[in-house]
Amino acid sequence: MQKRPMSRILEGLIAMAVWIGCMAVPARAQSWQIETLDAAGDVDAWVDMALDADGRPHICSQNRFYGNLQYRWQDATGWHFDIVEHNDAPFGGRIALDNQGQPYVLYSDLNTWQLTLGHRTASGWQLEHPIDWVWQADPTGIEMTGWDVVVDPGTNIPVIHYTWRQTQDPAEYQIAWAIRVEDAVLHPWTVHVLADSLTDQIQGINGSMALGGDGMLRWVFFDEGAQDLLYWATDQPGAPAPLVAEGMVGRYNAIALDGSDQPHVVYTDETRQTVNYLTAQTAETISPVGAYTMPRFAAIALDVLGHPHVTFTDERTQDLMYAFRDGAGRWKLSKIDHVGPYPSYEAVAVDAWNVPRVAYLSFGNLKFATGVP
Repeated sequence: MQKRPMSRILEGLIAMAVWIGCMAVPARAQSWQIETLDAAGDVDAWVDMALDADGRPHICSQNRFYGNLQYRWQDATGWHFDIVEHNDAPFGGRIALDNQGQPYVLYSDLNTWQLTLGHRTASGWQLEHPIDWVWQADPTGIEMTGWDVVVDPGTNIPVIHYTWRQTQDPAEYQIAWAIRVEDAVLHPWTVHVLADSLTDQIQGINGSMALGGDGMLRWVFFDEGAQDLLYWATDQPGAPAPLVAEGMVGRYNAIALDGSDQPHVVYTDETRQTVNYLTAQTAETISPVGAYTMPRFAAIALDVLGHPHVTFTDERTQDLMYAFRDGAGRWKLSKIDHVGPYPSYEAVAVDAWNVPRVAYLSFGNLKFATGVP
């Protein structure tokens, strides 16, 4: 029997509604509550964040106008502010908390590239140079290309990693890490060299480090020579090995460990213009191929269920993007904020209630976004 035109119209409307509904489910956007912490328009060069045991954020950032490295934290009474150091050249602060919720901040000097580690105590900031011997030997020939800090929650001993290259000979690179030796006087830091370009032909930069509950350190790096993503762990013999060896991958990378100390890695692919997610069991593309023009500044955090939360910047739209992988393995992407033509340098963390928090720059302003359930 031939169907009447009205029946066909109704069926078409129903089909369209079903199609729209199916399309809407995966694209459901995460809502955000956004605060501006510094509206001067002159915040620059990296933002980093850590959450304490109560899920409250601790943020470090650099203010280029005032020439200082700033520390902000939130408690029940609101936001608070402190200055780590004011010397006109602090650069690239990375933050980690001890088991009392007090911050360690590792940063470099933009003029000398000397690393400084600051620890906030009841008497103020205690500053030290963990690898001062490098600058004593060659104070002008080193350029830092990456650094990070973690703190052992059991001992409160800080561990740093860093990558550097010789400015007189750009082909000479080194990847190293150092741990503080509490009872040492003359040399309180023990340095371990992972790889160098002269011995291992590895030109490591832009590393990210994580400390597991098993006491093992794990890293990812970008090899500027081979243009590959490298991985290394303290229980792994030999030099760092390629994790993804496809060329032009991993310039922006981050690592997080789950409850079983298994690494979850996010990285950018400059050739395919994608953001990718990698574990021992999974290799996935978070963003569609070519959907974002040179995504940058990838960051990752895991919630209590082990689900990854990822942020990156889309240079085409100048938007800060957020991606979440649910229990069914589906990625959901949404926009956090429009950040403009300047680097966003975002950092992401997830509290014990699975609420994502993101600190980032937008048009030179420091902002903080909290996911709204």
